[in-house]
Amino acid sequence: MMAATPPPQTRWIIWYGIFAAPVAFGLQEILNWLISSGACPSGNSADIGGNPLFTDTRAILWGIGAGAFVLAALALWVGVSAWLQSRDPSFLSIRARTRPDYQAAAAMLVSAVFLIAILWQTVGIFVLPECGYVR
Repeated sequence: MMAATPPPQTRWIIWYGIFAAPVAFGLQEILNWLISSGACPSGNSADIGGNPLFTDTRAILWGIGAGAFVLAALALWVGVSAWLQSRDPSFLSIRARTRPDYQAAAAMLVSAVFLIAILWQTVGIFVLPECGYVR
């Protein structure tokens, strides 16, 4: 009878690669909503009856977006560097036959998707008005 071999040890840094970008996106979403709702508390622009709690929110929102971008970019770097150490031959055919290979591929793909989402959400800071009506 053959003894079962234990699965390879998971490095803690790969968990950062898997979860940092989604958490950064979620924090960016919550903080952007809190700051934006403070800039337009009544739903109206400050010049037509609203009393803003924050002024110049674009700089604050840009800072939040930049911080989320850095966290997600580091997560992508962790995922790509772990994937390059795996046994998969190329980006075009990810096989991920062992647990570390699968975790590296998951970290790489999840962090890339959420990095794009963070960039997409940050673009709105520069394009959309701070307080506006949605019709």
